[in-house]
Amino acid sequence: MFGTRIRVGRAARRRIQGGGPLALGRPSANREAWREIRAKILARARWVCQACGVRTRLEVHHLVKRSQGGSDVDLDHLVALCRPCHAQTDVPYARGRLVITPAGGGRFTIAVVRAPSKWALSQPPTRPVEGVVAPTETASPARQEDATGWPPVGREGGNNE
Repeated sequence: MFGTRIRVGRAARRRIQGGGPLALGRPSANREAWREIRAKILARARWVCQACGVRTRLEVHHLVKRSQGGSDVDLDHLVALCRPCHAQTDVPYARGRLVITPAGGGRFTIAVVRAPSKWALSQPPTRPVEGVVAPTETASPARQEDATGWPPVGREGGNNE
């Protein structure tokens, strides 16, 4: 179906085939419910990547991974991304990680953040620092700030329209 095969235990396979949740212990949706949730997220994004504006090969990204307590049913923590942008959400900060922060109401602040490591970002800076790149495409008409809390470099902090 997706090209990547994941080994699933017998009990999990029976649960999933019986229409149950894909995982236990955290809020998740069954396949039919996930199709509906995915369609809602893509429609909310107007069928474009919320980071770069591409209209093809869209996926739904969990801002909080399900393995870390995220949920399939919290729509404010799900965002539509194209495959390359989705892959960039997990790259090392040294290569430029796509960081997405929910702003509420289906809006997000999106920035490409470069730093020597994730530990270099643990303390908020008191002034702008080099290594933080301005956000990519505007994800919402709200004022956008990068991961440091400062307005984007080279922009007036408004929308791009």
